[in-house]
Amino acid sequence: MFAYYLSRFFLVSVVVSFRFEELGIGLLSARIGMDALIYCDIIKNFFTGYFDSEKNVTVLKPRLIAIKYLKFYFWVDFISTLTPLMYPFRMVYGKGTTIDLCCEVVRFLRSLMIIRVKRWSYTMELFRQYMNLSSYLSKAAKSFLAYIIVMCWLYTVYMNVRNVMYDYVYHEQIKQVKLRRYFSITLILLLVSYGADPSRKLLDALVTIVFIAIGFCMQMYLYAQILQVWKKLSNAQNKNDALFRQFKEYMKYKGLPIHLRERVFLFFSFKFQNEFYRELHINKMISDNLRQEILLHVTKVHIQRVELFSSLPEDVLQKVVSRLKSEIFLPDEVIVEAGSTGSCMYFIQFGTVAVYTRAGREICHLQDGAHFGEIALVFNETRVATVVAVTACELYKLKRIDFFEVIENYPEQKQKVIEMAIQRLLIT
Repeated sequence: MFAYYLSRFFLVSVVVSFRFEELGIGLLSARIGMDALIYCDIIKNFFTGYFDSEKNVTVLKPRLIAIKYLKFYFWVDFISTLTPLMYPFRMVYGKGTTIDLCCEVVRFLRSLMIIRVKRWSYTMELFRQYMNLSSYLSKAAKSFLAYIIVMCWLYTVYMNVRNVMYDYVYHEQIKQVKLRRYFSITLILLLVSYGADPSRKLLDALVTIVFIAIGFCMQMYLYAQILQVWKKLSNAQNKNDALFRQFKEYMKYKGLPIHLRERVFLFFSFKFQNEFYRELHINKMISDNLRQEILLHVTKVHIQRVELFSSLPEDVLQKVVSRLKSEIFLPDEVIVEAGSTGSCMYFIQFGTVAVYTRAGREICHLQDGAHFGEIALVFNETRVATVVAVTACELYKLKRIDFFEVIENYPEQKQKVIEMAIQRLLIT
């Protein structure tokens, strides 16, 4: 939708420099096609629900939808697409003062479509959220495209005003060729000059002054948006740099060796991806339910892959997920060691680990989505393998005490988990 509105503004700004009889088949077809899509959109809007922010409800009743649409936006959409209806009148009645005036009025009313820029902006925001794009990049692109749209709209308004002035005030033809008219209005809006061929007529001078003022406001808007994006980026970067300097000073004060400093930098680079944030502070700000929902979204797929959890209902799984704790391991760090007593299991969120026997022989590699140590979650058994991080890893840890605390209130599910663990233990 946002691409359609952008192309529509561009097409209208091109068509406005042509009179009705000058339009070729290509431009005429494109114009009618664009308007046909708007007519389809008008019909669709009568059946598309909306959110009432005052009552905090979604409205889906056709009657209420139609009433809201007919109050304002229907007339904006309809009036801005009246141009194709003038072609039959022109063909039937031919050229004439009244018909020509009606055509000019209809062309001028087409400028009302600028009111729908709000819808374009909303659609672009939905696209950003769906694609998970950077807010900085999105704001910069949105501001630039909005500037282009308004420029195209100003081309349309300027040329319509000039057409009416020369046809009904001066009663003469505009002498500038089409491309030179675009060049002239561009010079005015960019505050370069009074136009390619400045006119000495009073009305022309007044119109030029008005559009110079509009061009100045447009440039101020664009500069303000650029500064806003730049300020946000620089503030975020300054905070990151300040934290980075604190880490360097801390390690310098502690007299840490080079290899240990590199491991500290590797840890923070992996955990925060060079964008530092206060995770504990964020977790305190959001509600318990929301925090649990986020954790469930991140780990649900991993949890469901565990055979021991296959019989657990959804509400129990959610409680299990709430007990998970995130841990970061750097390359060559031992996660669990053979011969030690197990008391927890791990889920691999990111990274790769290697599994070794007690003799040091490598058995396999486990990657994103895998898990290990599930028997230790149920029984106080000795670990039979050593697990070492191959790359930087983020793991979720589930302790036995936390797990049994959750399923203690579900004796049937607890018994099933124990029976499945016994079977796994006998097989291995």
